[in-house]
Amino acid sequence: MKKNLRNTNKEINALLANLLGEVILEQEGQEIFNIIEGLRQGFIAQRLEPDAGQQKILIDKIESLDKQSLDKVIHAYTTFFHLSNISEEYQNQQQRSSLEQVGETWDKSFSHTIKTFHDQGKILEEVLELIAQLSYYPTFTAHPTEAKRPLVLEALQRIHSEFKNLMQKNDAEIKYSETLHRLKAMIQIFWKSEAVRPRKPTVYDEIENSLYYFRESIFHCLPDIYRNLEAAIKKYYPQARGQDLKLPNIVQFGTWVGGDRDGNPFVTPDITCNALRLQKVEVLREYVRRIESLSIVFTHSLDQIIKPSKLLDSLAKKQFAQSEYLKLIHEKEPYQHKLNLIKLRLNATIDLTRSKLSNIKELGIEKTPEPPSDLSLVYLNEDAFRDDLILIFDSLVDNNETNLTRGGLSDLLRLLDSCGFYLSKMDIRQESTMHSQVVHEIANSQSEPDDYLAMTETERQAWLTQQLESTDNIEYDHQQLTLQSSGILDVFSLIASMRQEISENCLGSYVISMTHYASHVLEVALLAKQSGLIEVSPDGSVESQIHIAPLFETVDDLERAEEMLEQLLTNSIYRQMLSFTDSRQEIMLGYSDSCKDGGIIASSWNLYKAQQNIVSVIQKHDLRCMLFHGRGGTIGRGGGPTHESILSQPAGTVTGGIKFTEQGEVLSFKYNFSETARYELTVGITGLMKASAPDYTNQDKPEHIAMMDKLVATGEQAFRELTDDNPATMQYFYETTPSKEIALLNIGSRPSHRKKTDYSKKSIRAIGWVFGWSQSRQNIPGWYGLGSALASVIEEGDLNTLQDMYKSWRYFQNLLSNSQMVILKTDQRVAKAYASLCKDKEIAENTYTDINSEYETTIDRIKQINGASEMMEDFPAIAQSIRWRNAYLDPLNYIQILLLERLSETSDRNKSEWLQPTLHSINGIATGLRNTG
Repeated sequence: MKKNLRNTNKEINALLANLLGEVILEQEGQEIFNIIEGLRQGFIAQRLEPDAGQQKILIDKIESLDKQSLDKVIHAYTTFFHLSNISEEYQNQQQRSSLEQVGETWDKSFSHTIKTFHDQGKILEEVLELIAQLSYYPTFTAHPTEAKRPLVLEALQRIHSEFKNLMQKNDAEIKYSETLHRLKAMIQIFWKSEAVRPRKPTVYDEIENSLYYFRESIFHCLPDIYRNLEAAIKKYYPQARGQDLKLPNIVQFGTWVGGDRDGNPFVTPDITCNALRLQKVEVLREYVRRIESLSIVFTHSLDQIIKPSKLLDSLAKKQFAQSEYLKLIHEKEPYQHKLNLIKLRLNATIDLTRSKLSNIKELGIEKTPEPPSDLSLVYLNEDAFRDDLILIFDSLVDNNETNLTRGGLSDLLRLLDSCGFYLSKMDIRQESTMHSQVVHEIANSQSEPDDYLAMTETERQAWLTQQLESTDNIEYDHQQLTLQSSGILDVFSLIASMRQEISENCLGSYVISMTHYASHVLEVALLAKQSGLIEVSPDGSVESQIHIAPLFETVDDLERAEEMLEQLLTNSIYRQMLSFTDSRQEIMLGYSDSCKDGGIIASSWNLYKAQQNIVSVIQKHDLRCMLFHGRGGTIGRGGGPTHESILSQPAGTVTGGIKFTEQGEVLSFKYNFSETARYELTVGITGLMKASAPDYTNQDKPEHIAMMDKLVATGEQAFRELTDDNPATMQYFYETTPSKEIALLNIGSRPSHRKKTDYSKKSIRAIGWVFGWSQSRQNIPGWYGLGSALASVIEEGDLNTLQDMYKSWRYFQNLLSNSQMVILKTDQRVAKAYASLCKDKEIAENTYTDINSEYETTIDRIKQINGASEMMEDFPAIAQSIRWRNAYLDPLNYIQILLLERLSETSDRNKSEWLQPTLHSINGIATGLRNTG
């Protein structure tokens, strides 16, 4: 029985569900258990064979439940989805492991990728040269889309651990029984835990949440990535065996948490400084843990060490008083002496960093941490720490013990290369008009004022260039600046101070959201110059300590990007600034707002063309380009499988490097467990390797480009007719989705709207826009307009061209594949029930009819193109997962509809007894769909 249990997916799925059922029965009683089970069986039956009479019985049952019972039902299904996600991830991992055990490899593994290169005739030197240029750069953001509390993530970690133990235990009856008991206990504790935050998270909560993933999984799996890549190379290139390949650093992490000020008034300069300090403390503590492990193992006697040695010379120096004390303890163990001294120095560095934290009560610290008593112990930078580790490394090599460097010591050096003393590079982001206002106030506060905002774009560029070329800064009256502008200038000052305090490498790019013109970039350059980050010598040469990255978000901005960059890169002063990044310009692309603006097909294609144009103009100026993809978790915000997304990028735009945001729920799905983190990093890097290979073919045919232009014209028009030209749609959206309640869910520190009282499509953030449509199972940001576009060209007789595009063009394959995925998560039958919440029945009927008609058209036309009988036919495992989830989501959706109806009848939603269960239902549906915004 137990062997079968661990070998069949069906029984693995049933195990966790049965344990949950036992917990509910024991903790809540037979009545609640029967309600949950009755709804489960009833809605599954409706999926198999719809019956209006039975459907009404189920809805009546839901309506008869009191608040407490409804909350229990919601909690049951939410918990079930959490457990199912664990089971599904485990099974996926087991399938990959099974392939490797029989000598095969999964298609996105390092082994399969290197084998493909080998079979293509690439020699070892070519493969190593390709790897040397790779830069894989995930950037964590704190966008308000993560519905899971850290408390929940930690509880799921414990369940996952016990579940994995149960699956891997031997058949000893006692051990199996004990593990099963612990697993059930962890589920029981999770059942008793509160999944929804009791208060809105602060930025410090978001910082802690981002650090959690490093602590729990990334630190553990990151060295394995390089170890696995090296093993794959040596497997297929025997001449590499016995060599230390010294693979370059491929992965680095970025962060916006504590640095993203766009629309978030809670991100202050103090918080940014503290975020960088907390990151430094986190990574140094990991180094301390690893040093402690090494000191236990490296017990070599002094009598066995070759003399003289640089390591022994370093210990002979009387630099620190503590060193003499350690020398007495470890008189005969030089490695333990050195490692314990390193530990002392790391702890001193931690103490100094913690002593500089400001507003400590917000961090839950009662008393200001004390700085170290001996400041000479403090490591000034990561290079000094690396030098100490290299002394140990070289000593082992000199003593014919190179093999001992390949474990924990190499792993520590690898982490140091990836994370330094900063953990992840922090980007600073601010919206363009904020900088324009600061520049205007500075210009207007001179002894001879200039009205900057009254200037044309040409005049602004000329004025900014003149100021940048001057060796002097602008003299102005600081007291005339508004508090807002003074705060923005403070950010530039902190960039300079943090590079000194934390690390020269602690900051990434200064990202300008809503970049419309070249002047928006030059404005930031001028503010940086005013703060000393840019210096101009009398000979005209420029030294810069800042990299500025424009963010193109709207359809219009994407179309203007080439012209704007041409103006910028022909500006000699700005061109010199790029020496700071070795002649590399980073450009960020916004998927969310462009999709909200013009729909999925217009957004996707405009981004595709913009990438080609951007890379072309930058390369024309003999510069390198790093594209920064602002992707969300959902298809409507640029999400989708990472490997396929990289491979479907335009030819020539992935030249070894790619940077992208990891937002909200994506973080927990990808990085909550070491196994999934390892997998996600692997598939991303292998996608980057394949796309960066010189012979990678992903060329566009002229007829395909022309066809996409036709599709976009029709698709964008259809989307705008629904969302821009039809004011009733916004009323429908706010009344038939839990969009207002999402803003109360306490899942992010940033406001849900750019302007508090403006509920227009322009004001609502893309995250809330996508989140609301997904909760009501309509998902229009991920597919609306595509059906009209495909239908129009098929009617013109162009079906063969579309079929050729699907067969031979990765971009189009990926577009249709991602749309199919979101269509499968769409349920128009459930959506119709949400439509009943709209107070104006005519608006409800017309809007729902428009959406449903486009939905059916999209499905029919995709089937015509790919010849499939159902959505996602090429990916049966994904399709199966989505379909079974839909049946279990039904109870949650219909409960949510009831709760929204009751909330709409109350005078104050915030004080209604139905608010809390509504928030729980949002959390549950997001967990089942595996996406929020």
